[in-house]
Amino acid sequence: MIHDGNAFVTNRKLKTHHQIANWFSNIIERQNNNYSSMSTSKNKSVFLKNSLNLIFKFLFTKQSFYYFLFYFILFYFLNILFFSSNCNNYCNNYCNTNNLNNNLNNQLTLQEESLQEMFDLNILLGPNFTKENINLQKTIKNLKTIVIFIGTRPEMIKLSNLILKLKNKFNVIVISTGQHQEMLQQTSKAFKNIKIDIDLKLMQKNQNLPSLYLSTLISSYRVLKSLQQQNSLIDLVITQGDTTTALATTMASYFLKLPIAHVEAGLRTFDFENPFPEEFNRKIIDVISSLHFTPTEFSKRILLKENLCEETIHVTGNTGIDALRERLIELKEDNYLIQHLTDDDNEENRNALKLLMNNNQNNRINILVTSHRRENLGEPLENICKALQQINLKFKDKLNILFPVHLNPNVQQVVKKYLQNEKNINLLKPLSYEIFPEFLQRVDFIVTDSGGLTEESIALGKPCILLRKVTERPEGIYEGNNNVQLVGTDIEKIINQMSINIKRILNKKSKKEENNYYKIIKNTYGDGTASEQITNILTNLLIDSKDGKNIGIKFPYGCARNRQFEIANQLYSQQS
Repeated sequence: MIHDGNAFVTNRKLKTHHQIANWFSNIIERQNNNYSSMSTSKNKSVFLKNSLNLIFKFLFTKQSFYYFLFYFILFYFLNILFFSSNCNNYCNNYCNTNNLNNNLNNQLTLQEESLQEMFDLNILLGPNFTKENINLQKTIKNLKTIVIFIGTRPEMIKLSNLILKLKNKFNVIVISTGQHQEMLQQTSKAFKNIKIDIDLKLMQKNQNLPSLYLSTLISSYRVLKSLQQQNSLIDLVITQGDTTTALATTMASYFLKLPIAHVEAGLRTFDFENPFPEEFNRKIIDVISSLHFTPTEFSKRILLKENLCEETIHVTGNTGIDALRERLIELKEDNYLIQHLTDDDNEENRNALKLLMNNNQNNRINILVTSHRRENLGEPLENICKALQQINLKFKDKLNILFPVHLNPNVQQVVKKYLQNEKNINLLKPLSYEIFPEFLQRVDFIVTDSGGLTEESIALGKPCILLRKVTERPEGIYEGNNNVQLVGTDIEKIINQMSINIKRILNKKSKKEENNYYKIIKNTYGDGTASEQITNILTNLLIDSKDGKNIGIKFPYGCARNRQFEIANQLYSQQS
């Protein structure tokens, strides 16, 4: 049982400490209210004056000198906290409200009753969480209800086609956590038919993993519970990939005993630190999911090795290839490239496309570079930038390096520090998915730490240098066509592999070999029909009847119990 702060004061030895602590707390609260309208310099002078008065007042009491020393040091550090460079933001968010102590106590209890007091529903769930949004889903009666969570750019891309196909047969409720709010909004422009029904808007500036996970878990739990109360039944929750959004929403669904389907299941590096925390996330998601849609036979065998039930595993290909195929068809048929080269409303896209087209005409080698992974932040990213500097110097005017820089400040600072003034290295804002497939088509090869981009490069037959120690998508490495080269972040290895690719492509350009634009030329990760296959499987399980009854989706308890019997039989039969 978790108690509040007062419950810990259980004897007389602690009573004095508790009283003094309350005294200091009251003084800080009063001073903060007084300082809210003062300038920073005046704040500090007033604070110093009051601190000295406090010291002399305290010295003339009969309290122990050691008590005084302890609490004065505590008071000093609280002063630093309140008047740091973040004072204004901190005070605006917390100090000028009367809910700070309540929030802290409620965070300790973490019980349903406390959560209702701790959070305001409109703040927690975002302005779009309204009864009207939910009631809209009830207009089509007698349809099964599927909830789909998205929070990041890759999730939006990889679930877009699936959402559209499912809506033809199910009530589909799309919930956004807003984990990558700005990039998600940008990506949504390429998928205008996708409507976000509930936007939680949970992401905050410099938010850490535990706070993001906790807020997503609590918010998604409450949304699902509310949906259950209004719609009476949620037949399935779909999550994609291995993000914090995917893990937290899966856990919320599990706590409500809702069946879960995992799209892009079975990916493993077998290294919990690479990638971190994605390797842990996807393993947990797979364990508690009732359905697993794997991109390849390789990923299916991984799940079987982990003793998941084969009846729950379906090899469908990756839904990201579906999105790529559809986008390429649109680019080809609608002359999308020419349209955006003359569209004043898309200045960033237009400038990036012009740059790409000009360099195609000048026979330069176009190299697309991306890096954003958490495990590559810091020194590894610095090594990547140093390697790009040296390769640019080595080949001079033969290269054009295009680097869309992730919005993460930790990425922005390092990349701009090393590459901002480098000739032939173009730092771009994150590219909209409206034109991103066009870039993939027209660059000569790709240097990245992105898993999704690795899949797309293989599909398009583009050489890919992978800036990682290990990968959960090893198919391109083991297939034997040398399409993916795993080099990590060692400077020399990056330079050597880029040099090999550059020389090979220069030779190819001299022969004027034809490019296969707007085509999926390899189907390692599927032929672009994964969404259709998943829809058909769910239709068979949720809609089509068997002996007049719906089959439904349940956790495979029978299969799980058989696993236990097999182990017991092997163990105890040997002993007998």
